[in-house]
Amino acid sequence: MKLRMSDETARSNFNAESAKRSVAITREATASPGPGDERRAHARYLTTRPLVVIPLLPDHQPMRVFQAEGVTIDLSQSGVGFEISGIDRLPSSRLVVGIEGEDEQLYFATLEVRRVDRSNGRLVVGGNFTDPEEDVLRPHNVLPHLNPHSHRFETGLPTLTLYKWAELGVCRPVLIDRILVCPDCNAIPTIRRGCRACGSVRTATSQLIHHFPCAHVGLVSEFEIDGGMCCPKCRQRRLVIGADYEYLTGPYRCLDCNWADTQMEFVGQCLVCDLRFPIQQAIEEELIGYYVHRLDPMGLVSKN
Repeated sequence: MKLRMSDETARSNFNAESAKRSVAITREATASPGPGDERRAHARYLTTRPLVVIPLLPDHQPMRVFQAEGVTIDLSQSGVGFEISGIDRLPSSRLVVGIEGEDEQLYFATLEVRRVDRSNGRLVVGGNFTDPEEDVLRPHNVLPHLNPHSHRFETGLPTLTLYKWAELGVCRPVLIDRILVCPDCNAIPTIRRGCRACGSVRTATSQLIHHFPCAHVGLVSEFEIDGGMCCPKCRQRRLVIGADYEYLTGPYRCLDCNWADTQMEFVGQCLVCDLRFPIQQAIEEELIGYYVHRLDPMGLVSKN
């Protein structure tokens, strides 16, 4: 079930006299000083916009059996006052509110309720937007980031919780990236080049010479004859690098298992379980983030 503003919102019952009473209530609700509440001094603007209210459960999940529609009364950088009809109480003091913009899109923020009053059959609520670090839908909670302890990409909120918010239309899943993870435990690996047979990084290689005129390729030691450079195949002497020959990198040889080949393998080693594996065996994991239309209160005021 996704959030959708009904055609019959509280706006239809909104009038100037009700606004005066409600503004007085919401100003009183956010005017009392308290520790760290300097933000309440922000100017408040009378504005009437459709609004959706979703109470928060203690585990940050939405209370899906309760979504109420209302209308804003006033709005500031730090908080909002609003009216809701048809209910007599709020089941939680922490809410996610969605306020409709000019594009009919809902923009969301987390709100801490400061005061609730009843006025002419309406519930009049005043509250402050939470600090960024307490916002339930802050980027840390909805976007994947590397956990330095688990060595896995995680979101601050569980996937099931984010899925429930997405079901309501508050956020939507977006593919952020694709990464390679350990095939055993899905943690992040480190990657290096190593032996294609055993994964060891203890390898050695020999330098070769390619003689241009006769196309012979051999070890450098085979060309070093009588203190000079001489091709062991065509016997040409006094070879000049760049004109007569070039250096090449010879085959790799594993110092642990004696494997030899012209190429090495990209090898992963898990940071959690220490599994070492050819990178082709890694699992490709999609990193899914959840996009939220975030509320900019002053942006709505300037367009009101």
